[in-house]
Amino acid sequence: MTNEDNDIRFMAINDLLNELEKYPKVSISSQIEKEMVKSLLKSLTDKNSEVQNITAKCLGKVMKNLSMEQQVKVANHLCSLLISDTEEHRDIAGISLKMIIAELPINSPISTSIIDQIVPKILQQLNDDDGHMIQLDTLDILSDLLSKFGYVLLNKPEVLESIQNTLKKLLNNTRLAICKRANNAIGSLATVMSNEMFNGMISFICNELNKTSDIDYLKSLISCIGTLCRSNSSFFEPHINTLFPYLLKYSKNNDAELSETCIKTIETLAIRCPIPITEKLNEVVNLSNELVKYDPNYVEENDVDSNNYMDESNDDEENEFYDSGDEFDDELEYSDDDDVSWKVRCASAKLIATLIQTKPESLPKYYNEIAPILINRLNEREDSVYVEILNTLIILVKKTNAYDTYELSKNEMDYQNNPKEQLYNLVDTICKILSRQISTKAITSRQIIYELLNEMLKAKCNLSDYLDSFISSIEQIFVTPQLIGNGRNLISSNLKLEALSFIKELFNGHTPDELSKYYETIIGILEKSANDSFYKITCESFVILSKLIVFLRPITYNKETKTYDISAVDESYSIYFNSIYNIIMDHLSISDSDKEVKENCIICLGVLLDHVGDQISADELNTRALPIILERLRNELTRIATLKTLNRVIKSPLLVIDNDQARGINLTSIISDTIIESTNLLHQSQRQYRVVSLKYLKSVMDKYKDKLSYELYHLVMMEVKHIFSNIESDLHILPDSLNCLTSIIENCNRVYIENNESIKDIICNIIKLNCNVVDSGHGQEALLNTVRAISSVDNPEENRKFYSQLIKNISNNKLNDDKMTKQSYSVLATCIAVICINNINECPDLTENFVKCINDPNSKDNLVYLSLLCLGEIGSKIDLYNYYKDVHININNLFSSENDERKHAAAFALGNIALGNIKVYVPYLVDCINNATDKRYVLLALKETINKYIKSDELKNGQEFPYIQEIWNLLFNLCENATENNIKSIIAECIGKFSLSSPSILLPDLQNRINSTNNTIRSTVITAIRYTFTEKKNPKYDEILQTMIFDFLKLIGDPDLELRRISLSALNSAAYNKPDLIRDCISDLLPLLYEQTNINTELIHTVEMGPFKHQVDDGLEIRKSAFDCMYTLLNNRPNYLDLNVFIKYVLAGLRDPNNEIRILSHLIIQKLCIIAPNIVSQKLEDMVDPLQETLNKKTKKSDVKQEKDKHMELIRSTLRTIIKLNNLADSGKEKRKKKKNIYIYIYIYNRYNRYYRYFNIK
Repeated sequence: MTNEDNDIRFMAINDLLNELEKYPKVSISSQIEKEMVKSLLKSLTDKNSEVQNITAKCLGKVMKNLSMEQQVKVANHLCSLLISDTEEHRDIAGISLKMIIAELPINSPISTSIIDQIVPKILQQLNDDDGHMIQLDTLDILSDLLSKFGYVLLNKPEVLESIQNTLKKLLNNTRLAICKRANNAIGSLATVMSNEMFNGMISFICNELNKTSDIDYLKSLISCIGTLCRSNSSFFEPHINTLFPYLLKYSKNNDAELSETCIKTIETLAIRCPIPITEKLNEVVNLSNELVKYDPNYVEENDVDSNNYMDESNDDEENEFYDSGDEFDDELEYSDDDDVSWKVRCASAKLIATLIQTKPESLPKYYNEIAPILINRLNEREDSVYVEILNTLIILVKKTNAYDTYELSKNEMDYQNNPKEQLYNLVDTICKILSRQISTKAITSRQIIYELLNEMLKAKCNLSDYLDSFISSIEQIFVTPQLIGNGRNLISSNLKLEALSFIKELFNGHTPDELSKYYETIIGILEKSANDSFYKITCESFVILSKLIVFLRPITYNKETKTYDISAVDESYSIYFNSIYNIIMDHLSISDSDKEVKENCIICLGVLLDHVGDQISADELNTRALPIILERLRNELTRIATLKTLNRVIKSPLLVIDNDQARGINLTSIISDTIIESTNLLHQSQRQYRVVSLKYLKSVMDKYKDKLSYELYHLVMMEVKHIFSNIESDLHILPDSLNCLTSIIENCNRVYIENNESIKDIICNIIKLNCNVVDSGHGQEALLNTVRAISSVDNPEENRKFYSQLIKNISNNKLNDDKMTKQSYSVLATCIAVICINNINECPDLTENFVKCINDPNSKDNLVYLSLLCLGEIGSKIDLYNYYKDVHININNLFSSENDERKHAAAFALGNIALGNIKVYVPYLVDCINNATDKRYVLLALKETINKYIKSDELKNGQEFPYIQEIWNLLFNLCENATENNIKSIIAECIGKFSLSSPSILLPDLQNRINSTNNTIRSTVITAIRYTFTEKKNPKYDEILQTMIFDFLKLIGDPDLELRRISLSALNSAAYNKPDLIRDCISDLLPLLYEQTNINTELIHTVEMGPFKHQVDDGLEIRKSAFDCMYTLLNNRPNYLDLNVFIKYVLAGLRDPNNEIRILSHLIIQKLCIIAPNIVSQKLEDMVDPLQETLNKKTKKSDVKQEKDKHMELIRSTLRTIIKLNNLADSGKEKRKKKKNIYIYIYIYNRYNRYYRYFNIK
């Protein structure tokens, strides 16, 4: 380090730096430490600047390894350099101090000594009136210190007060740069101020605002208000009423920059303190409307044509948008060179945008009071202001498009106050202005104009009267690849993409007739854009071409007639389709285009063939289009997109199978090759290849049937068998594999006969699989379709053999063993039922064995279980009373069995066979319920009957369930006398599901019973209502229930704890399954819900357990349910919530003593970071302490493993939340805030870094 050669000195220090980075915790002997520090401090004043810089870095790394003595020495030396007369020394000292602060961990034991050493010297230097440059660097260092180590000063109020007093003086410094840095330092200080200090700072600002008239000082004070609000909004909120009048007063000052500062501060208040600012919304709106027009150097009335964007014939109603109203015109005279009034207008536009974003519920007000002013200001001459006004209008339209008309209060529910209608009324005025500006404005402005137009199209605005200007402007963009006009404006790819998006959105809100005269121009634009050098533009072009094809010739499917509605092609459109076809084929013939381009091009060809394939000649198809498709299928990069395209074309109503059929798409020439290629892809390891191939093969076989050769079916069968041999390795392709197998069985009898045994073995093996894919959903549906196909193709004798094979499959097994689960029995029973129902004539013989089995006391449990399930499945489809008069009695006798599995299966069977003959079996069920000692299983049988009935065709056809009143009264009589919770639950489900069968009669009765004095009745009613929420939407039922839903859910505020818990569960279910039901009453329910999140000390009591005392909180389950419900509402309907109120209760949940509630609160905050980041930002300071407390929480040595696991899950949840909050603080405007008032997160990251490594949380 002392060598005379600059390079050697640099390399020596660099080597030291590298070693310190490798071994950050290295121990250094005192002698070496002294020598090293001495050399490094000397190197700080080296003549070579590179040596100085690397020394500063090295000091930062080594500082944390030094002894206290050497740390003090370094700090003193740097502080002395900071006040040196040499500018170079001051600079390197400032850099070194910043490096040291940045490198030291927040929980470093030397942080206190650093603060003690540096802060007094910093304050001494800041009080030096002559050291302007010194003060700038020193203020930066002070700000960094407070941001990172401010917590050290929490117990040193005298130091904080000294810092505050020093910074107060600097706010009135003659240099603007010093004032700004002092402001930043105050922001860092505000995060560690006590409430008293904060109040004192506010009082100081108010006193100074009253005394001073100096403009620069006023700007500094107003900026300080915004800084305090950003840094500590919770302390700031109580002072808004005091400070707001000053902001209003000085925002109308003649000094534009002071006015701008006031507006920006008000914007900060709107973001950080939304609830208090709501009370002043009218004043803020009026102010922003006034100042967004502030342009004292420009007199609109003296323009050549003040209404140059309006037709002269427009009436007063239209001209109201152009009332200049500039009360500032005559106040002062400005020169154009010194005009900074644009800053006021720009800040005002941003303020309006913030209001729209934070207060979307006031959209009707904004349209009435703000929108006309904004539209008037579209004649803005300053580009930056013009862009800001456009951005504000974009936000307004976006919020309108996402607006729920139910957010309007009841007195606003009229046509004029519907935001979308208000927007539609302004479309002509906006478009009239933009149509004249879109070809003359700068490139950046034009891009934003298209963004605004795109948002208007998404909101279903009709722009047909102004498309001439808009489309001609887009055409101009693509005329010359890069330059327009005089060549000075470079056209960006973003502008092209926005212009193309405009064309794409046109098809959503306009009719073909409205766009008819633009088709040729649009196709010309798309042809040019398809040849653009940027692949994203090319891809977007083909996406738009696909939409254009569908738009010109839509093909719709009529569900009632089960036919396709295919309109004739307009002769004038033929030329357009030919042009599109040529564009596609030209690109497909290019071999070196990007993968994304190729895929979009192939998909576009598929859309063209699907919709207008009958307009392409057979020669053209066979010689040009189909060979290219086959070529792309054989290409590894494009085979998936090609298969999807072929699958679409195969399903097209324009596909023709025979050569002698009408004109259409004929794929005969390539169909064999595509099948061979598809079967080859079934060997691929990637699931996507196999899934797409299986879907395509099924479509081909279903469409071509016996037109395909035996060899092709045989080939597919061999590959499908191979898949089934390893199906357990990838169960997700099981449904598609079964569907493919079904198509083979249905369409090629020869292949099925040859593989009959192996196919049935496959079915048996699948039934044994213990997996969710087979047990429900598409997997089970596919399996049943395959069994149905087998039983339809087989003769009765073969069906008997298959039936026996299925039964034999389980005869040697035990119930609930490893080979066959209960769910496997259920799947097997369903398959057997399909065979029986498909062979109705053989059904009595097939089911006879089941009846004998349940009557034989020596039958194996698994066979009895299967027999009951089969009788239930079969009996739900056909009337077993015709064959076995006593089967219901035999099943009922099994309820006395000691085997619970038998009893459950018997309940299933009895309930299902009752559906086959309601008039015979339901009265029997009622008698059994009345006479049974143990009513549980008979009630389960009734529940099965009701569940199946409400999903049956009879109910859909309007047939009411017989014996309604008798069963209804029976259920409520049972409810009053029920003592077991499981019986109550079954009764409630029966009542709830039964009410779906006749809502007009039964729902009003439930509404009356909710007011019963018997809590058992009330809890049953609310539980019954909860069960209805999980059923599919029933418009008639939901319409009636919506009018009375509040009467049921208001029990969340009932004094009875159990009723509250059940009601919260019902509200949660409603919010999750049918949130629209609670839309009208949510404002009444939310206060009741929030009340349940509070800890009620009256419900906490102490229980003695031997020598130990244990606290029990009876309100815990209610709080859990309340937070769970809040999370569901936030997930499903955030627009129902006032998030500013909502988050207060979430913050309380962070401190709840129960871990589960804390985790729920963490989940809610993580979701809020996505939905409402601004609102979360306002409360960051309030989250720091509870999150830190949670991380500091420790387990006891006596805790069992389960308790320790729960604690670790809480830690994981907390850290995930911190990551989300940290990401939020890293983005956008909050980046600055991280340095000021998120310092504690750095502490958390450092201290708990081991958790990140241990849990791998990312």
